Amino acid sequence: MNRDLTLLIPGFMRPECVLASEQPTLSRLLSRADGVRCATNHLEQRILNLFSIQGTHETLPVAPLTYLLDGGEPSDEYLLRVDPIYCQPDRGRVVLMARELGLLQAEADSMIADLNRLFAEDGWQFIAPHPDRWYLKMPAAEQLKTTPLSSVMGHDIHNFLPQSPQGVALHRAMSEIEMLLHSNASNQQRIAAQQLPVNNVWIWGGGRLPAKPKTAWAQIWSDDSLVLAAAKHADLPRCESPETATQWLQQAITPGHHLIALAAPEEVYGYDQTWFAPLASALKSGQLNTLTLWLDNGYQYQITKKSLRRWWRKQRTMKQFL
Repeated sequence: MNRDLTLLIPGFMRPECVLASEQPTLSRLLSRADGVRCATNHLEQRILNLFSIQGTHETLPVAPLTYLLDGGEPSDEYLLRVDPIYCQPDRGRVVLMARELGLLQAEADSMIADLNRLFAEDGWQFIAPHPDRWYLKMPAAEQLKTTPLSSVMGHDIHNFLPQSPQGVALHRAMSEIEMLLHSNASNQQRIAAQQLPVNNVWIWGGGRLPAKPKTAWAQIWSDDSLVLAAAKHADLPRCESPETATQWLQQAITPGHHLIALAAPEEVYGYDQTWFAPLASALKSGQLNTLTLWLDNGYQYQITKKSLRRWWRKQRTMKQFL
């Protein structure tokens, strides 16, 4: 079958994961592959680039795309993501510890109602079609420079706050949001039930809905909201993320170039057996023409059946690819 595969695994090459595991098949694949430095190492920008949707790190149109996925109908208005998050004080810092807090829709609706009452006179409109993905329409929104949420995880939020000509007023508003969320009844119930509360929001991903992209993907395999949103906007077939490469090889009966975007792994110990060894075998047997890997170390690697035969290349350790 005439199939090609691009496999995106964000966060795979974290040193604490790679150095604690053996990846013999992957190290052989990377040692014999053609490696090219990526134009960007920011996840959201890389995803949109895969769909020929342009934007800088500060101006990615994530909000209108995922709003479309969540059942909204984006007009030409500038839309922002304003996602519920949990932050934790740490020695003078405020560290973003969690997103996608598993809110119920009723909890999100309660918080959104409070926010809309607070900012009605300012012309801010909050929307929550999905409990973990909130949106904001506000005057002069296009003047904001923001940082994608994934880039702030585990860091002090004060180093990444949105920037605008009305900086003082914006930061004061964010402080008001923090206080309002603390007193929200649904949040108080979450605390009483020993669940993580929503104690802040993160503003990011603003833009207008881009033109419908033209891409050559045969099929998209992912559970990532931004990947699915971009695929929906491009009218591409979408499937659930496969659990293993063997499962994908059995299910991917459509010829052409496929994209698999997996969730960031908590650990990578089993990936050599569940993903890289079956894909290497598929290349060797001709079930797969090319394999392109994006593993979050700043490079993309392309491997073919021909490149697998580069026996003269010394096999490098995974540490050398970090």
